Amino acid sequence: MRVLFFGDIVGEQAVDQLVTDIPRWRQEHSIDLVIANMENAIVSHPEDLWGGFGISLDVITRLTEAGVDVLTGGNHSWDAPNTDAVMAHPKIVRPGNVTNDLPGRGHITLEVSGELVTVVNLIGDTAAGKRYHTQRPFDYFQAQTFSENSLIIIDYHANTPIEKWSLARVLDGQVMAIMGTHTHEPTLNLYRLPQKTFFVTDVGMNGPTGGVLGMGNRYFLSKENQPDAPVDFDLAPGPLQLGAVIFDNQSGEIVRLCDRNWPGDLL
Repeated sequence: MRVLFFGDIVGEQAVDQLVTDIPRWRQEHSIDLVIANMENAIVSHPEDLWGGFGISLDVITRLTEAGVDVLTGGNHSWDAPNTDAVMAHPKIVRPGNVTNDLPGRGHITLEVSGELVTVVNLIGDTAAGKRYHTQRPFDYFQAQTFSENSLIIIDYHANTPIEKWSLARVLDGQVMAIMGTHTHEPTLNLYRLPQKTFFVTDVGMNGPTGGVLGMGNRYFLSKENQPDAPVDFDLAPGPLQLGAVIFDNQSGEIVRLCDRNWPGDLL
């Protein structure tokens, strides 16, 4: 099975380009399953950087019609209005180990090319911050009942490599893949661990360059000079950066799709 996994999608310019490119990539690279983290797909509250991103039904529709099979989230999953309707969408998952009374499911199972695949969304304490209460990711995982013989893929939304490596080591051999998200910075190494689990500390972002992790410089410069002054944030002005990987459990291959000149040739 060949899986194409996209890290954090930042802004609607990136959504527009993915909608254009995903159908071609699915065909050219014989992709069976596409997963994308979309918690930053829209700016919902520009006055609040820490709670001002999110997801919309329109973006969900556009990405799924383009060929995304499962959409994952993180600390911004509940930022935007209409959260109940967004989280009720059958292709959306949110961090399951968030224990606040919030809508959404932590994992879904689907059939792909005759095999069952379960996509699990987890969040680390460093990403959850003070906004959310969480169960330990491993404890949440252990408490779930997954379909027998299902291939499990985890989107682990966390800041630090040590969080992600710790979970990867304890779950090596129990899951097909653990893909790190949240930092927007792609890490260099791609791993297939000793018991055959694919692991990437952070897949990176799909969004604009020229700023700070997809966001414009103005907010950060203002906060450095006047930390208490209110200021809206915007997205970075530069060309798009692609952050995605393809992994194949038959061949054992894992490769990165990461091009600072995206759109352009990838492989």
